[in-house]
Amino acid sequence: MTIIIPLGSPGHDKLFKVLPLLDGIRQQLLLVPKEEYLAVDEQIIPTKVRHDLKQYNPAKPHKWGYKNQVLSAVSGFSYDFDIFAGDQSNTRPVGAPDLGVSGNVVTRLTETVPRHVNHKIFFDNWFNSPKLQVHLTKIGLLPLGTVRLNRVPNIDMPLEKELTKKERGFFIE
Repeated sequence: MTIIIPLGSPGHDKLFKVLPLLDGIRQQLLLVPKEEYLAVDEQIIPTKVRHDLKQYNPAKPHKWGYKNQVLSAVSGFSYDFDIFAGDQSNTRPVGAPDLGVSGNVVTRLTETVPRHVNHKIFFDNWFNSPKLQVHLTKIGLLPLGTVRLNRVPNIDMPLEKELTKKERGFFIE
């Protein structure tokens, strides 16, 4: 029997019908030993069904679907996942700092990665920030990722327009 908690009440979960299945799959994935090189990225689970969790992402091949954040490896194997469920998805592990919505996703997904074993974690600029880099380094993971200029305070970088005028391979220290 399913107990439906009303929308807006504490404990309401938009994924309550499929949560037992998702938890079972996730528990089995967590048993698999992790590779050295891991990546956190998002993917779209395509669907044509009408649901309020369905997202639109014009950059993806399947533009409509459920947004899924995944911890995967170079081999393509997914070790952990987190289906985006709106505001209720912005949780963080106990004792972890608040790194914003995207940073909290990385801290949740890397929570089960063994520490101080030289695991390299890669992610793109949607997830990355200097605070996230510092946090992951402190807990024994080796982070690497591109960063958005607006997330780095007090940086003196030339504009994108000026950089395109420079020759290939140009860099600033």
